[in-house]
Amino acid sequence: RLAKLERAAARREAECELLSAEVWELRQLREQEELEAASLSRDLEQRCTAIESQRQEIEQWATRLEKQLAATALATAAVAVPPTLVPSPCLAGRSKLQEGAAL
Repeated sequence: RLAKLERAAARREAECELLSAEVWELRQLREQEELEAASLSRDLEQRCTAIESQRQEIEQWATRLEKQLAATALATAAVAVPPTLVPSPCLAGRSKLQEGAAL
């Protein structure tokens, strides 16, 4: 009976050693996953910061382009005023010639 108890105790001890090894392995895996998660978190934070910086840069470019477009539109509008709105000596002379030719 004592031998039987000793064998059972040896089995339990072996099981405990296996379980201890599994627990150690699981702890190692958890630590590794935590390190990887921290690394991924830092990487994600850096990417978000870079994206935010790029977004701000794009907004600045868009603002500059809008200002340039507005300035170009004003310049174009100033140049593209219809001649009928701007009295010109040449046009006045031409219309007098046309009137004379019509007579």
